Amino acid sequence: MTYNAIKLAAYQPTGEIPWPVHIMRVPAELRAALEELYRSGLPEHLAKSTRTFPIRSLNALLPLAAPDVLSVGRRVSIEDDVPWLYSLQPVDADLIRDLIGIWSLGLKGDAACREEADRVLDEVPLAWEERPLDLAQAAVGPGGTAEPADHVYPLLTAFIARQIRLKADLSSGNGDRLAFMESPWRGRAAELVSWPPRQGLPEEPDSWFSYVIVLSVQTLPFQPTFRIHVRTGVRRWVTSTGSQGLVYTAGRSVSVYLATTTAWPGMADVRSRLAVHRLRYDAKAAQHVWHSIDQHELLPHASLIRSPVDAADLSADPLKHLTGSGEVRAAIPYSTSMGRHTVGAGLMAGDRVPFLEGIDQVVSEVLERVGARCRVELPDRPTNHQSRPTFSTKLSKEERDRRSEEEKSRRKAEAAQTRRAALRSVLSSGTFTARVLWQDPATRDALVQGLCDVLGLMPMDASEAETLRWSTSEIEVVLGLACSGDLCGGLDVDVNRPSRANVDQAVQARRTAAALTFRHSAADAAVVEIDRVFKSAHLDPKFAIRLGSADAGVLTQFVQTAEQGSALAKNRSHRAQQAWLDLLRQLGAARLPLPPLYDRFGGDIQFIAVWAVNRQRRSLINSRLWRPIAIKYQPRSTQPITGWRDDIRQWTPYREFLLWLAQDAQAGTPDDDLEESEGEPEGQRTGRWRLEDRQRETMSFIRPLLSAQRGRPTVLLVHAQNLRSDWPWISNTNLIPDRLDAGDGEDVPVALWDAGLRVVRVRDSQRDATPQHYGADGNHGLPMGLWRELSIPENRLYYSTGERAATGSNAAIGARREGVRVTASKREIIDTGTPAYNPNLLEICVTACQEGDEPAELASLAHQLRYAPELDKWLTLPYPLHLAMKAAEYATPIAAD
Repeated sequence: MTYNAIKLAAYQPTGEIPWPVHIMRVPAELRAALEELYRSGLPEHLAKSTRTFPIRSLNALLPLAAPDVLSVGRRVSIEDDVPWLYSLQPVDADLIRDLIGIWSLGLKGDAACREEADRVLDEVPLAWEERPLDLAQAAVGPGGTAEPADHVYPLLTAFIARQIRLKADLSSGNGDRLAFMESPWRGRAAELVSWPPRQGLPEEPDSWFSYVIVLSVQTLPFQPTFRIHVRTGVRRWVTSTGSQGLVYTAGRSVSVYLATTTAWPGMADVRSRLAVHRLRYDAKAAQHVWHSIDQHELLPHASLIRSPVDAADLSADPLKHLTGSGEVRAAIPYSTSMGRHTVGAGLMAGDRVPFLEGIDQVVSEVLERVGARCRVELPDRPTNHQSRPTFSTKLSKEERDRRSEEEKSRRKAEAAQTRRAALRSVLSSGTFTARVLWQDPATRDALVQGLCDVLGLMPMDASEAETLRWSTSEIEVVLGLACSGDLCGGLDVDVNRPSRANVDQAVQARRTAAALTFRHSAADAAVVEIDRVFKSAHLDPKFAIRLGSADAGVLTQFVQTAEQGSALAKNRSHRAQQAWLDLLRQLGAARLPLPPLYDRFGGDIQFIAVWAVNRQRRSLINSRLWRPIAIKYQPRSTQPITGWRDDIRQWTPYREFLLWLAQDAQAGTPDDDLEESEGEPEGQRTGRWRLEDRQRETMSFIRPLLSAQRGRPTVLLVHAQNLRSDWPWISNTNLIPDRLDAGDGEDVPVALWDAGLRVVRVRDSQRDATPQHYGADGNHGLPMGLWRELSIPENRLYYSTGERAATGSNAAIGARREGVRVTASKREIIDTGTPAYNPNLLEICVTACQEGDEPAELASLAHQLRYAPELDKWLTLPYPLHLAMKAAEYATPIAAD
């Protein structure tokens, strides 16, 4: 079915929304005392520059102690007279006072400062004030973008969530009416969780889940009204343990949702809100414990949960606590690293639309639903897209099948020839030399066959050979085969007591071994088999192998297999082909999307994607790293994919760029003077992580990059969530149509910067920045296309949707998470275990174009570049941004591939 419009799960205010709330501020005297206590425990060089205290850890306790508190101010510790707590009704001030006292015990200050802080805390009044607030309050920025007041983000979503919980009539697929509870604030969004948890399949003990509704306030570039986005989904719960009899958390802390049947003095509606604790694994104790702010000494004095839950018992028997043992019901959210879950991921289409219609009846009392978006009548796919062949129904089935197979064979041979020609273009030697390091002979054979399929080579027997050779009219192919031996085994690290020195030594040893292995092969690239899953990241050798191979000038791609019979082993052939296709991408020899509107903007147009590599978390195996990178895509060039080496300010072939990134990332890791205190505001952090330093360095990167392109038609592609912190100009509130700010002091018309430059910013569904959607023509499918709002003159804002991902291809439009679905042929189907397709939108904003340009055509270019012929599927981002994101793997080599 062809859809001409889509509906968005988004709403906007049409006037004021008054709501009386209670506000508490941190008294100035108490703020000063806490700041002094905190500073007295810092090293002298940090104490001099610190004018704050760690409010984040204090705020983290509030969901445990005061569930009626809807939101907290984020800048209380560095600004005077800023509201701290927002609540529907006053929460007992003594509870807040006790909470601050318990939290302050974790500050490492001197005795005199602690005594003074305790005195002030005992004597200073903590008072609530009632204040009516307009939940729709917003200003309009210079670019015409709405700027909601700070209180709108948490309070409007909390208000709407409460209306949905109290009034919405929502039912599951089997007809059960659903009840929801509010969970503590999630950043600046509100969340509802269906409670108690539901068992999707009564005969399956591991099929427990809940429905989830998330509401968030979002702004749109150049739009004077903000929006509320509504996301619906499912949260699957952990019910079983791993091989060691504990919940597998991969060494991370995990959330635990808890509800109690006991009353809490002074609380208005204890059963309407959940509490959230965090569970972590203590390697020394070899068991799970509560996170530092959730220790037993805080319970029940600073928690909604009056009967403490034993962390070790919860991790050993999560199902017992999930089904409501005693007065407390506890649920641990499931993640894919924890193994298989009986309930499929995502919310089914048959649930989503009824949910949104039920929500719409409630939300429409306060907000107006945004209008449908109509299809843009421009090409959706690149010129080299090949649709599924169709044949006349007058032909017999046998004849149609025969012609279909002939067409598949023809296309396969054509694709292989294109890849061989691309390899010849990017490799000056005329020979493609590759290596396979295998651990299982079945994987070796699959990889040899995969290379033959990808490049159209004659199949060969690899069982006795160490080297295989092929000769084609385009290129010579040499493939070395070797058992990897100990190279792919776990790193020599003590898992129970890992140290930075031990890990560094193990990584360096394996890196050296990998470099020696590859240095004598003169290979261009290699596929390396890893035949096991490393439960501990400290043992995973991929990180070290990739660095060592880069030292030897060899690109690497890993293929993951597992014990015989597993899902990874069963699709070995497919994974082998994908490994070679990924290697060709790294070499710059993949089949590329060719947009049909290529000639509309001055002929040989080029696309430049800027990406910020930003690994904030420091661990034993990974140093922290931040740096901007850029990729250029020229579809008709002999070197269509190049990377910007900012050290020499030149474009280099993609393969050379990746190898340089791996080596330069290690040489330039800014790990010195990075120690920072929790309470230090981002703008005052030391070293390269200080926000203004990152912004300054980003501008120093972008200015010469753009200057080098002057005189050529160029489309600059940026990803909002990735780059806006480092390039503030691309954030919604700073954008002004057809102007550019490259850090020169003020924005200028883009035509003055370069008459050939255009800027397109994309934004995906991270943090619900784009709304969910469905087809508006009655059947509620998820159509592919480019969409716009017809009522907006000179529209700059478009939405791009792709075809379904393979993981959701089996989800029918009428499928529901619960109940039995009857098909047109009277078949009964249960879809509980079927993965759903999550309807993600990509927002395309044409922020700057030249006189005479049609913004819809630029948006269509970005939309067409989401299709990857080599992968035969739609990418999350346009191809140049996808390449930049993948290049970051070489700048930030990580344990998990």
